[in-house]
Amino acid sequence: SVLVTGDGGLAITRHPLPCTASPFPVPASVAVQAPHGLALLCAGQGYTGHTDKTVYVSGDLGATWKLAGHPASAGDDGVIAASAPGHLTIATTSAASWLYYSADNGKTWRTKVTYPDGGQGWNDLGFTTSDDGLVIHGHPYYGDMLGQLLLTGNGGRTWHAVRF
Repeated sequence: SVLVTGDGGLAITRHPLPCTASPFPVPASVAVQAPHGLALLCAGQGYTGHTDKTVYVSGDLGATWKLAGHPASAGDDGVIAASAPGHLTIATTSAASWLYYSADNGKTWRTKVTYPDGGQGWNDLGFTTSDDGLVIHGHPYYGDMLGQLLLTGNGGRTWHAVRF
């Protein structure tokens, strides 16, 4: 279920999710799309560095859901984030690390970043405005890589690494 509140948690409404088949697909991540939208990433069957992925969207805070589309299968489940209504990004990893982007509310997806890094992965995907976002590539203390900050200034359409 997705839990929705409009009063800081004093009252909570529970809405069922569309990916509840057993054992697959399962809910992986949810993103808020202001003011009343949600995007849900569901993970299905996994195979050789891939997972069947499905995205659903809701315009009424999860009371109803509509199938949006299917991101690329490369990577295990992942995390979904929204920069603005209709603009979604997924960070996923397996044998490599990928960022997928959709400008049409999850209907079609494009691979925006690929690192053939052996699956170092992502941390803290998020957006501070409808244009500005960040994600950390790699995990602290993962071999020689201490993590790399990537920024976007156009809602996730392009990403660039920051040098310190």
